[in-house]
Amino acid sequence: MSLSARLLLLFLLALAWPGPPVGAGPAVAPGAPLELSAEERRWLAEHPVLRMGVGRELPPFQYVERDGGVPTFKGMASDYAALLEQRLGVRLEPVLDADLPRALELARSREIDLLPCVAVSPERSGYLLFTSPYLTHPVVIITRDDAPILTGQGDLRGRTVAVVRNMASSENFRAALRGAALNVQPVASTLESLQLVASGRADACAANLAVASYLMRRHELTNLRVAAPTDWDRQELAMGVRSDWPLLASAVQKALDSIGQEERDAISLRWISLAADNNAGLRRALRWAMGLAGAAALCVAGVLLWNRRLAREVAERQRAEAELRASRKSYQDLFESMQTGFALHQILLDDQGRPRDYRFLAVNPAFERLTGLAADEILGRTVLEILPETEPVWIERYGRVALTGEPASFEQFAGALDRHFEVVAYCPAPGQFATLFTDVTERRRAVLLMMQSEKMLSLGGLAAGMAHEINNPLAGILQSAQNISRRLAPGMPANEDAARACGLSLEALQCYLKARGIERMLEGVVASGSRAARIIASMLSFSRQEGTSRTPCDLREIVEETLTLAENDYDLKSKHDFRNIRLVRDLPPDLPPLPCSRVQIEQVLLNLVRNAAHALSAMEPRRPDPAIRIAARAEAGQMVIEVEDNGPGFSPQAEKRIFEPFFTTKAPGQGTGLGLSVSYFIITRNHGGGFEVRSVPGQGASFVIRLPLVP
Repeated sequence: MSLSARLLLLFLLALAWPGPPVGAGPAVAPGAPLELSAEERRWLAEHPVLRMGVGRELPPFQYVERDGGVPTFKGMASDYAALLEQRLGVRLEPVLDADLPRALELARSREIDLLPCVAVSPERSGYLLFTSPYLTHPVVIITRDDAPILTGQGDLRGRTVAVVRNMASSENFRAALRGAALNVQPVASTLESLQLVASGRADACAANLAVASYLMRRHELTNLRVAAPTDWDRQELAMGVRSDWPLLASAVQKALDSIGQEERDAISLRWISLAADNNAGLRRALRWAMGLAGAAALCVAGVLLWNRRLAREVAERQRAEAELRASRKSYQDLFESMQTGFALHQILLDDQGRPRDYRFLAVNPAFERLTGLAADEILGRTVLEILPETEPVWIERYGRVALTGEPASFEQFAGALDRHFEVVAYCPAPGQFATLFTDVTERRRAVLLMMQSEKMLSLGGLAAGMAHEINNPLAGILQSAQNISRRLAPGMPANEDAARACGLSLEALQCYLKARGIERMLEGVVASGSRAARIIASMLSFSRQEGTSRTPCDLREIVEETLTLAENDYDLKSKHDFRNIRLVRDLPPDLPPLPCSRVQIEQVLLNLVRNAAHALSAMEPRRPDPAIRIAARAEAGQMVIEVEDNGPGFSPQAEKRIFEPFFTTKAPGQGTGLGLSVSYFIITRNHGGGFEVRSVPGQGASFVIRLPLVP
């Protein structure tokens, strides 16, 4: 290696000399106890031995070497690990038979607890908690001694550059080389890249300065030199702790922060500077350099040029930081004020690389408002921890966005939140996805209500046609029933003459009819026919969609008539019988007249009472005291009517849909789902009132009707 190359190497090593990590606290004095929390100390006492995964081929940071045939963990990371053992009072047991990829696999499966020297990446963040970086060195370009002089990475255009695979695939490397026409040759290790350059099979290689300098000395690659620095990000190495042990991660961070600069310098000198001093050729080169004024002037000139470049970079960085702060403020203002929900997630993969879960990284206030999930309760946690009933199909869909980078838009129903969302998902960074979503639940309900109105209009047309067709035979039935009653009644000359002609006594006939209940049956035919006629008239009024004729009515009479009809009702299918249900009337005698359509209000009350009876009869086990209560009161210019029962009630989901057409909580074949929908229509549209429901599952349901007392 030439003199100038060695001087540049020492100069770059000095620039790369590690300082305290970002965010490090003040160093702890030697012998002073580490300030750990009670929880951290308790945890460490319960885990005195920790398994440590070490890479075997990353000198001088970490590697495994055989001393007398015994594999030994060495490198800068081994010294830091020894300091951690002293400060935390634990034993770190290295796993020496696993290289770094295998050690990462063991960490993912929780068979390794800590990795002392590992690069931070989004994928690894899924199963590791990282400390602040504590080892950092720049990436440099290395060529042969006889290669042309390079001023920077731009001079590599058209040449073959050997790069370690994990660096070649990194986002920073691809961004730095964007637009550069390089022939990048990925290799398995830094040593392989150096050997390719030394043998002439590659023009240059990009490598970590500390690793490259160590390997060049160790393997006597004397025809190589450090040609130029690069603009690529410095390689930063941290300690990684399994993600399910946050107390260990915080304790390790405190222990690292307590390592002072003198101790860090001693570790660096041991593995970099002193190793360089052991090279006799380098010492001779330095003595010659110190004796040559020209070489000294060259170093000074290099430092001045480097400082000038650094000054330009500092100014540019300050300008960029100012622009970044302004951009971040604008983004933060938009982030906090936007009405659209936003969430950033990290996708988590299983051992086969398939999406299995995702973690919440950031949410905006609109997200909290729309979902009811507080940021401080969900950030850092996974969706299956927060909403375990989340369907796998959504995790797979979001996983495709994060892994392929292809955006997607769709509508999603969140069953756990009972809300409909319109979602746009995109990939802001590898392994991540972001969602923008709007709550469209009310819009969907409005569409359903519009569909309900259309169905009701169609039902009204059908009802009108049926009413006209039924009216004629119904009139014949009523007329015939009335004629039968008249022709059986005594006191009419025509009836008596016909009876004598047949040899009958009308008195005996009346006794027979009474004994067999025929008179009561005829009265029932007339009453049922009259009720059917009233219902048909109501259907015709409903189908005409015009204002319902309202007259002042006695609500007490309407309720009594409704209960009279209900008490005679028996359903063979559901086997509910009102005679087994206690009917409670809570109707003050001073209720004011209610302006309403008597038939329609009676229809609504009868529907509610029948529904309550169905619910009570379907309970398993049945209540010993089933009851239905009807109450009414005048309040604030309205008549408030309550129909409640002590039945099973219904769920919050059913409560929200109870008035929708064709929705029913009854068993199949026992309900059409139109009764409450028609009742709601009668109360709200025909009478301008209000209709609501309250229910506690297992304790019953209460329907509340509010009707105006002034028409």
